[in-house]
Amino acid sequence: MVWRWTSRRLSRVVDGGGRCWVMAAEAGGGVAHKDQNSEGRGGQRRKNLYDSPKGRLRLEVLWGHMLDKLPELHYEGRPLAILDAGCGTGHVAARLAALGHQVTACDSSVRLIEQAQSYINACCPEAQVSYVPAPFQTLLEQPQRYQLITCHAVLEWLPDPGAAVQTLAALLAPQGRLSLMFYNVNALIFKNLVRGNLYSSGSASTNMAAASLAPGNPLDPLQVQHWLHGAGLTISARAGIRTFYDYMSEDDRRGRSIEELIDMERLCSTSEPFMGLGRYLHWICQHRSAA
Repeated sequence: MVWRWTSRRLSRVVDGGGRCWVMAAEAGGGVAHKDQNSEGRGGQRRKNLYDSPKGRLRLEVLWGHMLDKLPELHYEGRPLAILDAGCGTGHVAARLAALGHQVTACDSSVRLIEQAQSYINACCPEAQVSYVPAPFQTLLEQPQRYQLITCHAVLEWLPDPGAAVQTLAALLAPQGRLSLMFYNVNALIFKNLVRGNLYSSGSASTNMAAASLAPGNPLDPLQVQHWLHGAGLTISARAGIRTFYDYMSEDDRRGRSIEELIDMERLCSTSEPFMGLGRYLHWICQHRSAA
């Protein structure tokens, strides 16, 4: 069977009887632009993401996997040149800078760059951070190459994520590593199945993007892996981010402390079959020549 992401719906083409079933996707359809979304919803996005258990889970599980799989982050006295491509409000950049690394925080949204600078100055005033209010693709024009690039929840907002992967590979130093996190279409499919959101091919699909902050272009992991291979990159470590929380009922969520949830999410994040159900997938990548 084949899942196809179209302008307004996610369709499964079934062989045999020639039937076609359509599943409404909670994120809406088509391709969205990260900078357009961020400019209009910067404050709301920050509040919704980082002031919620969902946001804390995403950040803490992601950060834990980075610390576990990127030992170079712990090297005292050996600061890395790091690019946070699509830094958003600066939460990951702040943690990297607090470890003593030299961080370039880049985002196409001027509003988010301002929020990132304010947040980092407040929590890490000694941080070595430079701010670039422009798309990370513009950095190809300068000679700097980075020992670590973080690109978290960005590809799914871009009109051409495959080309963006090529750009990230070009900005990566020969021995550098890429921390890539993206919105997983398989988790979106599974959540809709669990909710019973099935529609026949003649039914109108439900577009929830207008009322949510979900990206309009969730990504197929196999497609992302293909892009990485084409860019000369290989994957050295994988994790699922929020492997079960998004499928829990509200009552069950309220019945558990955030600490319990973080601990269990970390436990499930690197074990199949749970890893593949993560709302986001986090991969550590590097040039094949350096593997």
